[in-house]
Amino acid sequence: MQLNFDVTIIGAGLVGSSLALGLGALGVNVALIDSNPTVPPHSTGWDSRIYALSPGSVSFLQSLGVWSYCEKSRMASVQRMRLFGDSASDPLEFDAYEAGLSELAVIIEHQALARILAERIQLEPHIQCFCPVKPQSWAVNGAYNELQLEDGRVIHSHLLIGADGSSSWVRNQAKIKTSQSVYKQSAVIINFSCERAHEQCAFQWFNAPGILALLPLPGDRVSMVWSTDHAHANELMQGSSQDLAHQVHQATKGLLGTFQRLSDPQIFPLYWRQAAQWVQPQLALVGDAAHSVHPLAGQGVNLGFRDAQSLLRVVSERVSGESIGDYRLLRRYERTRKEDALSLRVVTDGLQKLFATENSWIARARNFGLRTLQGQRQIKKILIHHAVI
Repeated sequence: MQLNFDVTIIGAGLVGSSLALGLGALGVNVALIDSNPTVPPHSTGWDSRIYALSPGSVSFLQSLGVWSYCEKSRMASVQRMRLFGDSASDPLEFDAYEAGLSELAVIIEHQALARILAERIQLEPHIQCFCPVKPQSWAVNGAYNELQLEDGRVIHSHLLIGADGSSSWVRNQAKIKTSQSVYKQSAVIINFSCERAHEQCAFQWFNAPGILALLPLPGDRVSMVWSTDHAHANELMQGSSQDLAHQVHQATKGLLGTFQRLSDPQIFPLYWRQAAQWVQPQLALVGDAAHSVHPLAGQGVNLGFRDAQSLLRVVSERVSGESIGDYRLLRRYERTRKEDALSLRVVTDGLQKLFATENSWIARARNFGLRTLQGQRQIKKILIHHAVI
């Protein structure tokens, strides 16, 4: 059975789904393919996977008609950030009010946002979902991509988009090489209730050991991301709830008091990876399929949403008669996005290496830098505005 579309997107995660909705709004017929069910199961518990959405990402979701359906009682606004180096007495602080912003970020759970996106997709007449099903083979046949699914169906489209994560099937099929670096670290994520109010502040310790972040959730709850060496990460995973809560209490110097576990911990290996090419004729990569970065800046999903916005802009501006899979068109998207992704990778990779070293001279220099930056309000304002786009 052969089906014809303008665009095929493989990967119905946050970036792929948002891109599909944007294309559908432009009148582009989209086939959305994923190996998982379309709508995630509803859960009353707190999802350990959370995102710090920048104001730019929130505006994008508003433009798609998604944001108003998100449950506000499950979200938290970040008004301030406090970053601690090796000296707990000299934190670097960022404040939304000082920067002239309503907020620095909004914290939202993965499942909550994924479910709203999936529900809106089901109402979009220009999108047809093929879920759950896996792609089997891909070939370019003249002006079309020919995608064979495992269930025997064949999908033709002018443009194939890989939004299928860091181990992208699309990228591998297209034989696109990647550059990568594997950190000797894993990230442990979990949610806690805390004794003291977080007051809509996000915290990050660069001496935890490793890098420990606490992001505010509604009420007295926080979400933890602890990026640390493999041995310590495994120790955190294997210890009791009391042991883990005690280690977090010690690492944070008791700033938020004691902790009580709200979810099961999860662990992920850390690395950065970037595709050598983001586009080929009739093919494009977005999100983690094109780039993966260290989570310390919390910008991975925001970077992916900026990919989606850029590709939508290029598609909407194409001239009459120009194919949606035209290589010159897609190159405009790639040129626009690569610099942003590269600069973020350089910053996150550099910070990771800077705070991973135990060299005493480097430790003094980095703490001096944090103390100096704390007094530079204009520089801090520039940094904030770069992070919130």
